[in-house]
Amino acid sequence: MRQFAVIGLGYLGSTVALELHARHHEVLGVDSSEIRVNGVSEQLTHAVIADPVDRSALEELALKNFDAVLIDLDTLEASMMCTLHAQELEAREIWVRALSDEHCRLLERLGVTHIVHPDHDTGLRIAQSLSYRFVIDFIHLGEEQYVIEMAATEAMLEQYPDTGSLLAGGDATLLAIRRGDGIITHPRPRHRPRTGRSPGHAGQTRVAATAERPCLRRAAEDDRTRSAAQTGPAHLTRSDHSPETAGNPADRLYPAGPAGHAAARMAQPGHPGRTATLG
Repeated sequence: MRQFAVIGLGYLGSTVALELHARHHEVLGVDSSEIRVNGVSEQLTHAVIADPVDRSALEELALKNFDAVLIDLDTLEASMMCTLHAQELEAREIWVRALSDEHCRLLERLGVTHIVHPDHDTGLRIAQSLSYRFVIDFIHLGEEQYVIEMAATEAMLEQYPDTGSLLAGGDATLLAIRRGDGIITHPRPRHRPRTGRSPGHAGQTRVAATAERPCLRRAAEDDRTRSAAQTGPAHLTRSDHSPETAGNPADRLYPAGPAGHAAARMAQPGHPGRTATLG
C-alpha cells in the first residue's frame, strides 16, 4: 500500500485520486472547494478543505510523508505557488498538470520532472488514431521504435490477410495476438488473425507488435491508397500527425493510471470519509 496526496480535485485530480484508492492505496484529497471535497470524501481515505496556495495549510499536511503529490489546479498562479510550496516542504515526488505550453516551460524551470499535459497528450493520440486507423495505442521506445497495439478489423485483414504480409519489410516484429480471453504469443508467419466476430469469440481481436516509423508510414499510405480506390480522392489538406510527434509518454500521467512509487505512512490511516478544514 502506498500513500498519495492529490491537491486540486478537478476532473483529472478526482479521477486519479479515486483510481488510486480503488487500487487500495491511501489517498489524501485536498481542495479549497467544499463541494468538490464533499463529493469524494466518502471514497477517499482522507479529504481536506484547504487553500492550496497557503503554505501554512500545506505544511500541516506533511507532504514529505507521501510517496507522490499530484497538483491539479485551475489557474497558472495557483499551480505555480502550490508547486513551489510543495518543493520547499520537501515533497518526495511532484506531478503537476500543465495548463499550457508556457506553464509547462515554467514548471520545467522549477525542476518539475513529472508534468501532466492531458489535453496535449490526448490530442496527439487522437491525431495518431485518425492517421493510423488500425493503431489503438502505442508506447514510444525512443528514436523511431514503438510498441503498438492494433485492432484486427475486417478492413485491416483485407489489407494484411496474414502475419507475413503484416510484417513485410522487416521493420516490425509481431509479439502476440489476443482474441477474447486467449493470447497467442509469437504467432507463426502465416497465421491469419480473425476479427473476433464469429460465434463464441466475443470481443475485438488485438495485435501487439514492435514497429519502426517507416512501417507505420507504409501502413498509412496503403490505407490511404485503399480508401481512395473505394471512395475517390479527398479534397482535404492532410497533416500527418504520427506517433513520433508524441515524444516519450513514460513520464506522463493519464487519468486512469496511478502515479505509483514507494510507500510511506500516512497519519491516521483507515478512516474513510474524514473531512477536515485547514487554514
